[in-house]
Amino acid sequence: MAHTHQDQKTIVMPEPKNPEGLQENNKPELEQVVEENTNLKKKHEDLNRGIAKYRDDSQKVNDENQTLKQRVKELETASKPDDDFEQKFSAYADKMGFVKKGDLQKKEQEQAVENQKTIANNAYNEFVTAHPEYRSDEDWAKVTQEFNDSMYKTPTTLEGHRKIYNKIHNTLSAQDEKEKGKQEAKAEAKTNSRLTLGGGSQGASGGNATIENLKKKYPALTEAQIKQRLAEIDALYPEKK
Repeated sequence: MAHTHQDQKTIVMPEPKNPEGLQENNKPELEQVVEENTNLKKKHEDLNRGIAKYRDDSQKVNDENQTLKQRVKELETASKPDDDFEQKFSAYADKMGFVKKGDLQKKEQEQAVENQKTIANNAYNEFVTAHPEYRSDEDWAKVTQEFNDSMYKTPTTLEGHRKIYNKIHNTLSAQDEKEKGKQEAKAEAKTNSRLTLGGGSQGASGGNATIENLKKKYPALTEAQIKQRLAEIDALYPEKK
């Protein structure tokens, strides 16, 4: 079938819209989306970097913690006593003649006690040599009693013992002199009493008086009577001879 010129139709296609024009109209919105996307990507990258850093830091802390635990374990092990080592060392020390601290302290204490005993014995011997009147147990008991009564502190030197013994001797001597004086006064009173039995004046001294003096003091007594009285007194008080 033939077509004529009148049968042909012309199809007019519409012109497409300018895409550049479209971008121009939506450019502000597009730029905002791009910027937000860029910021979001940056935040995502920062977050990934932060997570990676945290993971690295965490691993570092964990490693340091493990190292510290291992060090503590080593120190605890090193601080535990090694019984076997101590036994071996003790045996070695004994073999080499080493003295243990406890044994040394005990020996020093024992030596100190012995030294004090030696000092005390030397002081005693020196004292009783100078004052033999204290050699008997009875007289030495007086020294001990005076030491305790006076509450002297036990001396640790020979000179200290000497000073205390001298003080005790002076105290006991004073006591003895006082007692001796009492006894002499008592004896003198009895002597006077015996001499005056035959009459005459009283109160005269008798112990050290000669017969002539006594005859003058006691004219009522004969010489024989005076001698008899003196003999009786000597018999009663032999220490007064």
